[in-house]
Amino acid sequence: MSKEEKLMFKLGIYSTGRVRCDMPNYLKIALAWYSRWEEGGENHAITNYHHYINLAEEFGFCQVEEATTSW
Repeated sequence: MSKEEKLMFKLGIYSTGRVRCDMPNYLKIALAWYSRWEEGGENHAITNYHHYINLAEEFGFCQVEEATTSW
């Protein structure tokens, strides 16, 4: 399992079976930041991740359902 897949599993995001390149850009960015926060010892990495997704949803980049259930 790749590091990205482990992070997604930890955050409760599961693959729909589509290819990796189908992952929306906002989710790729959120996962990259989550990884950086976690490696830096940030205690609120998951909270920060969800805050990023909420901001993306607020500005129309995604829907909450997409952010939590699919690539």
